[in-house]
Amino acid sequence: MNYDQLQAHPLRTLGTEEEAPPSTPLADEPKDGNGLAKVLRVMGSLLLLGSAVAFMIQTWTLMSFTSRYLTFLGFTAVLAVVGVYCGVRLKEAKGARSFLGIAAAFLPAHFVQLSAMLYHSLYGTPSGLNQYFIVTSDGVLEPLTLLGIALPILTGVSYFAFSALIRAEAKLATLVYLVANVVLLFPTRNPDHIALMSMGVFLMFAFYQAKRLSGKAITNSKEGMFSQMILAAPYAALLGRTMFLYNPTEFFQFTEVLTLTIISGFCAHSLKNKESNGEQQMQWLAERATFLGAAGSWYLFCSAFFFPLAKAFVIPVVALPIAAIFFALSFFVQDHGRGYRRLASWIAICAVMTQLMTEEGLISSAICLATSVVITAAAHEMKERGMFVAGACGLLYGILYHLKYAARFYAFSPWISLAVLGTIVLLSSSYLERYFPALLARVKDIRSEASGWRS
Repeated sequence: MNYDQLQAHPLRTLGTEEEAPPSTPLADEPKDGNGLAKVLRVMGSLLLLGSAVAFMIQTWTLMSFTSRYLTFLGFTAVLAVVGVYCGVRLKEAKGARSFLGIAAAFLPAHFVQLSAMLYHSLYGTPSGLNQYFIVTSDGVLEPLTLLGIALPILTGVSYFAFSALIRAEAKLATLVYLVANVVLLFPTRNPDHIALMSMGVFLMFAFYQAKRLSGKAITNSKEGMFSQMILAAPYAALLGRTMFLYNPTEFFQFTEVLTLTIISGFCAHSLKNKESNGEQQMQWLAERATFLGAAGSWYLFCSAFFFPLAKAFVIPVVALPIAAIFFALSFFVQDHGRGYRRLASWIAICAVMTQLMTEEGLISSAICLATSVVITAAAHEMKERGMFVAGACGLLYGILYHLKYAARFYAFSPWISLAVLGTIVLLSSSYLERYFPALLARVKDIRSEASGWRS
């Protein structure tokens, strides 16, 4: 088959390994397109997607759930057949891709219904569930039988859809899509279990995207973007079912926010060094959303695991890791990242100073001094003045706290305090007399060096 014949085929020779450049229009499609046909195609697609939502929430009193599901399965199969007909007989590729893509997008609705029937057959109806979402089953054999009937049909629908949209990835995309949908069948509604399952599905998609789709021209086409939206539909259904029908836990919320943070970080990285104003603004928003999401993710993680165990040290447990995350992310941003590192330093210093104010003691003091020393040393190595000022403020506050502690000790036992203070003063005078010139020279060197540091 030559290139012209390949481009003229409406379904782009389903299942073959060759792939035409996605930017070249199909032979049977005018370059300008038909505006009315596009509007009708979009409206029809939205109506069909709405029918899937209505199917999941509508109560049909005259039909059993088995009949209701088989009706929807038949409708999905008809959509796929019409799509193949548009491509093979009518030679109309856009209509074929629209029908097949929408039929494939219906798969999460199928697996959500089968999952509800399977769960009811095993455990009954979940308590507190709205009546519009209640699905009954006569036994475990019924959903398993329906699954056996539906799985071959839905596999075929998926394969034909991805063959029309991203033909070279049809087999693997179908496998990834089916695995993600099968996860919906797991008979659990525990939000923590769903959180772990959703992270597994997300990591599978991320790995597939990085290894197979990243950098390919087809992923930037309309067909490629629509395919990626279809692939993400089971993940959205998995999260949406728990969010709207059940009570999300802190761990579930953590996984959601973490996922959004990863996505925004990927978007920010992919938009780095773009020249258009729109892309630069999107990169600016995605970059800051990544930092906010990272802070929110850690806070929710602490809410789920740490707060009951460390109430006295909530501030450092929450704030210091956030500061460390900001510091690490600052090396992957659009510009030099010094502003983020300065912000991270002040977050850490303000946290340990607040901790020392609210929870006085040697542990809080040690945390304050250690954090300040680390920030000051890092600032010196990186030649960044903003970090250095933050670290110096923390050190000064820690020293003042110890002077306050020494004053209390003096009030408790004056003679011991005087003895200790006298010893320190005599030793200090000896060291000052011996090393004062060198110390003064070192201070001058530091001032001279700091004048050339970045803000």
